[in-house]
Amino acid sequence: MKLQNKVAIITGSGRGIGRAIAGAFAREGAKLVLMARTVSQLEEVKRHIETSGGEALVFPGDLSHIADIDTVVGETVRRFGPPDILVNNASLQNRSLTLDVNEEAWQHVIQVNLTGTFFLTKRVLKHMIPMKSGRIINILSVNAKTGHLFGSAYAASKHGMLGVTRSLALEMGFLGIPGITVNAICPGPVKTEMMEGEGGLLDFVAKARTCSREEAIRFITDMNMQKRMLEPEEIASLALYLASDEAKGITGQAINVCAGQVMI
Repeated sequence: MKLQNKVAIITGSGRGIGRAIAGAFAREGAKLVLMARTVSQLEEVKRHIETSGGEALVFPGDLSHIADIDTVVGETVRRFGPPDILVNNASLQNRSLTLDVNEEAWQHVIQVNLTGTFFLTKRVLKHMIPMKSGRIINILSVNAKTGHLFGSAYAASKHGMLGVTRSLALEMGFLGIPGITVNAICPGPVKTEMMEGEGGLLDFVAKARTCSREEAIRFITDMNMQKRMLEPEEIASLALYLASDEAKGITGQAINVCAGQVMI
């Protein structure tokens, strides 16, 4: 197994991409620490993992609360040992015209997607550096390299985490710790609740363009070369590879899994 007895913290692991990554890591022997805001979703993921013979701890928490970050890292070390892998997947969006974004909405998106994620990473690094090994995988978005229509705060947060990704990779090299790699995955449109759920991107596009849901899907998929949406498992497969020893020579990278969206 590629991740046998490795300890992995995965944020936003109650649904979508985070849930798919948790399943992929569990199948390869990792001990999982699941963090998200919705307890019922986390418990469902945990039951599925344990039914398959895996191990998982559940920590409901919000990245905008430093106390929650301290708890998840502290309890991970106490119950499983130092984390070997951190997957920063949790994020949120605020879809609106830039002129309609108020200070509270802006701060909330930045606090969760950028600030909270940064400080969780900082706390995990304190345990990885003495081991001289670790994997940090940031789930960003293709919008970290382009922009996001009606999502300037979201795009800003993802651009910021792209900068953090590259900066940390440089720092690990400067400190002479090649065993710690820092990478990002930049997905295009993925079939998740954020995309397809009530109030998700499809609903927003349909309302903004005064069109049907089917037309909204075509509008979104026409932005990529394959004219389709991705499955969460496609992102999970790359995350598993980056977390494994096979990817020890990959660091400071932001890999697109976007069906060719950045080409258009």
